Parts: sequence; C-alpha cells; structure tokens
Amino acid sequence: MSFKKFIVIPVIIAALAALLQVTDQLIGQTSFFSRWNGFGWLSFQAWALYFLGGGTVKGGVRVLLAYIAGMVGSILIMAFGGCLDGAGLGFWAMPLSLLIIVIPVICLERVPWFDFIPALFIGAGAFFAIMSYVPETTFCRAFTVELTYCVIGLIFGYVTVWLRTRYEKRVTEK
Repeated sequence: MSFKKFIVIPVIIAALAALLQVTDQLIGQTSFFSRWNGFGWLSFQAWALYFLGGGTVKGGVRVLLAYIAGMVGSILIMAFGGCLDGAGLGFWAMPLSLLIIVIPVICLERVPWFDFIPALFIGAGAFFAIMSYVPETTFCRAFTVELTYCVIGLIFGYVTVWLRTRYEKRVTEK
C-alpha cells in the first residue's frame, strides 16, 4: 500500500481519538458525570485492549467481562481489607486481603469468557486508581464511571477495525 493510501488510516484513527476527547468532555457536562470529565484515559485503555483481545466482537466481550471481573475483584479486596483493618490487622489488612482475594480472581484465567487476564488487571488497576485519587467517591460511582468509559473504548475499538477493514478493502479493489 502506498503512503498516500496508507496515511488515510492514521487520519481516521486521529479523528476517532479527537472524537473520543469530545465525548469525554461532553460526558463531564452531564449531571451524573459532573466533575468526571478527564477520564477518557479509561477509554483509551479499553480501546487498546480491544486490539490486544484480537480486534473482534468476541474478543471485545471477553475484554469487557474480564474488565468487570477486575473491578469486582478490586471492590472485594478493598471491602475485605476494610473488614480486616476493623478487626485490628492495620498494616497487614490490605496485603492479607490481596493474598486471599486475588487467588480466586486469577483462577478466572481458566474460565472461558473471563480468561483475558490483561483486561482483568487493567480494570482492577484503574478502579484502585479512581478510588485512591477521586475524593469522596463510592464503589458504585467509580464502577459506573469506569464501566461507561470502558464500553466507550470498546466501541471505538470496534469502529476502528470496521472503518479500517472497509477502507483497506476499497483500496485493494481498485
């Protein structure tokens, strides 16, 4: 493929990235998501995971399910850690919570549809980040925001593959 034909693909992806930024800014203007703009980075992560998962709808579903499992695992870790802290374990509450909860969570790598471990880790890590750095948030609010941005990113991944496939088919037919 010549450079003139190839350059269209980066332009399409750049336009989608700009559209994602616009979407993030518009989301931040709604009442539920007020003060939540600037979380487009979650969508970019999910967009990348769509490709890492194979760039297919099935791969996208696997990403979504593992991503959700990671968020649920994070909630369980934090809730259980809080209980252990309340029981007087202090410093050791979170490490022990991680030791106990991560074992069944990682066992999901043997469960079809939940077996995409990179998405599980990214979903969990992003959830921990939100809970650590967004003042006065709740599990429910953080889960809803992260899930919304994840779905947006997966949609952008799907659209990227769809547009690229259509364009490349059109170019090769000529």
